Amino acid sequence: MKTMKMNDARIPASDRSIAGFSFLELMVLVTVISVVGAFAIVSVTNSRKSIRLQNSARVFAGYAEKARIDAIKRHDATNIDIKTATSYSITMDFDGSGVSTRNFNLESDVVFTDSTNTAYTVDGSGNVVSSNGEAVSFADFNWRGRTSQCSMLFRMQNPNNERSVVQIAGSGDVTVDTIASTPANVTVTSMNSNDITSSSVLNGNFSHFELNPCSVNGGGGTVIAPPTATCVGGHISSDVGSVSVRKNSGSTASVNITVTGAGTINAVPNSNIQVTPTSQSVTASTGGTFSFTVKSITKVRSSNPPFTVVFSNPCNSVTLYVSVTN
Repeated sequence: MKTMKMNDARIPASDRSIAGFSFLELMVLVTVISVVGAFAIVSVTNSRKSIRLQNSARVFAGYAEKARIDAIKRHDATNIDIKTATSYSITMDFDGSGVSTRNFNLESDVVFTDSTNTAYTVDGSGNVVSSNGEAVSFADFNWRGRTSQCSMLFRMQNPNNERSVVQIAGSGDVTVDTIASTPANVTVTSMNSNDITSSSVLNGNFSHFELNPCSVNGGGGTVIAPPTATCVGGHISSDVGSVSVRKNSGSTASVNITVTGAGTINAVPNSNIQVTPTSQSVTASTGGTFSFTVKSITKVRSSNPPFTVVFSNPCNSVTLYVSVTN
């Protein structure tokens, strides 16, 4: 019996492909697929982190806009505070049932940072602190939707060191990743008294303090002048009308009280404020100037500023306004 043998060289190329891939070819293919797959997974993971960062910034900015509108609508203050590196709180009227405080979390892997791009931490007393000692970002909208700070930056960062910044300007404008460093001057337009409808004027003694935090020409705002009160034959005065301190004994401020006669100067502060000394005896008949130190003793921040210290003597009294920040 004869056996027929075929020379491989005579097998057409189309038929040889039926034999499949060699082991080496399979290994090369698996390696290529693994490398491409690894890059794809890393790319998708990084993309998801970027999206979470963008979402966190835009959600935060959205709530800030709502807080500003609520302050204008109710003619009252609303507040934004960072509670931890990954959460913040907003105090406002969310649903028309009254003012409340709600906490919100940033998305996974997103943290608030200071100007050195270091995440905020919480100390043993429960205070949120920064690595470089700077004040933790916050925002207080007043009855006109403005803030007491010229510019407040809320910095966010993800594990890829990608960053997003929400700016709340003194005007109340909220922007994402667009920072305005130099406010424009405002052109003041003269109004004719006949242009004002009499029914739009509300009579009363209550007045809001409207500070101009950026010191812009025509920016409006109230400058609290150093107060002076007189009596028969004398007066009592302060060298400043307002001071600013950081909450929970974070900083102090000094105020000089001048009197023109003998007697005791008494300091009566808001419950959140401490004044040292609490009283000062004046023995000279010509009076004199005496220094007092003001600081915050609670974690409560003021917003417009509502905290006061009343300095009085037998002649009269003057009021110092105290802003308390982070």
